[in-house]
Amino acid sequence: SFLYTAMLKPLPVPEGERIVRVMQTGDGRTTGLMDAADLAAVRQGGTSIGELGAFTDVEFVIGTDEGARSLSATAAEWNIFEVTRTPPFMGRGFTIEDQAPGAEPVVVLTHRAWATAFGGELSILDTLVRLNGVPTRVVGIMPRGFGFPVATDAYVPIRPELLTAALPGTARLQAYARLRPDVDRARAAAELTARLQRAYASR
Repeated sequence: SFLYTAMLKPLPVPEGERIVRVMQTGDGRTTGLMDAADLAAVRQGGTSIGELGAFTDVEFVIGTDEGARSLSATAAEWNIFEVTRTPPFMGRGFTIEDQAPGAEPVVVLTHRAWATAFGGELSILDTLVRLNGVPTRVVGIMPRGFGFPVATDAYVPIRPELLTAALPGTARLQAYARLRPDVDRARAAAELTARLQRAYASR
């Protein structure tokens, strides 16, 4: 297996042309999913990637009883809004403390979800909503049209144990990255591939 980077459609964010997806290839097939242990391995060292993050899709039921509704969400690393250089429309994005074990559950809503699920009420910010029955604090609302890396209703912090997985087969994640200035995809792909090969050799 080896890694390569695929340029996302240029995003309407600062230096959006440097944001890429990181994908894994093997047996002639390319998949957007990576083993969590492989992704943890490629984080070690390197100079091509400025920021790297992982995400996965999750589903929630928001609310209770008659007012409950399904919510498609993206569980992502705390840096997801930093990578796109996109501050929230209101409130705040994630901090590294939000994905620490034992942290208060928080959620950032997309503008669309804020409008449709909460009627665009400003008072929803910094209040608790129930996601799968768990009280979760609404800390931010993203600008209209923001949908990185995929269309979603909300963002929650990814489970921290997925980011340090050492045992292959623990989980499969998707990844995004921001290339450093003057680094092209070929150089980044070669560097990530070398890191992964070293990890395989040491297992």
